[in-house]
Amino acid sequence: MTDPILLAAAAIAFSAVAGCLAYRLARALHPSADAKSADLANLIVVRIGILHALIVALAFAEVKQNEMQARQLVSEEAFTVADTFYDFQRYQRDETAAEQRLIVRYAHEVIHRDWPVLEGRGALSEEAWATWRQLIDGTLNLAPADRRQRLIHDRLVRNVYLMEEQRQKRQISAHQTPHPFFWFTSISGLIIICACLTSYPPRRSTYVMIATFAGFTGAVLYLAYDVTTPFSGLSVIQPVGFEAFLRQPAPAAVLEQALGD
Repeated sequence: MTDPILLAAAAIAFSAVAGCLAYRLARALHPSADAKSADLANLIVVRIGILHALIVALAFAEVKQNEMQARQLVSEEAFTVADTFYDFQRYQRDETAAEQRLIVRYAHEVIHRDWPVLEGRGALSEEAWATWRQLIDGTLNLAPADRRQRLIHDRLVRNVYLMEEQRQKRQISAHQTPHPFFWFTSISGLIIICACLTSYPPRRSTYVMIATFAGFTGAVLYLAYDVTTPFSGLSVIQPVGFEAFLRQPAPAAVLEQALGD
């Protein structure tokens, strides 16, 4: 997989070059400008710059919110897994030993199977799905013997189905991207702004300022893209909650036994 740092650098460099090329092309088509034309160009730059910044800021806020929701969802999913494991122990520790092994194996496969696939293809692993199907079958086959077990069993069934729902949402969150209109307006706005700077002479300082502005815009656009891939990129979501669950004494003992077998 391409290094995110290289992608970010490429986005910055591409934007800087595109901005300078737009300026040079505009200078070639309109090499000189009088005072009135310069004032008009500056006015257009300010108006478009404000709209451009607003569009980028709103889109970035939206995708950042989606990323934060994805992080919260992963934390809630890990909590559901842990809660379900301990409910199996409350139900009847020996009778639900197989289900306890399954849910620990599920958490282990989420970490070591799901996350690499999510990072590479934005998909979910078949191994974890197979374990979940065994888990729901085992949960539904339990026969509560008294009121206490019936109450816990109802909760177990809800939580195991909730794990499926949260799992599906985790995959969906790996594919949430801004509308194509965002990319069109952001890139075209950058080009128009740079092209409207033709009233400034083509000196080295002019090219440096244009490249700096365009490169910074490219960095912001890349960050907006990066947060739409929460399981890969510069800032990735890690299965911290699942790892913390497997480090707890009871799940760790079950996992050690399962891996030993």
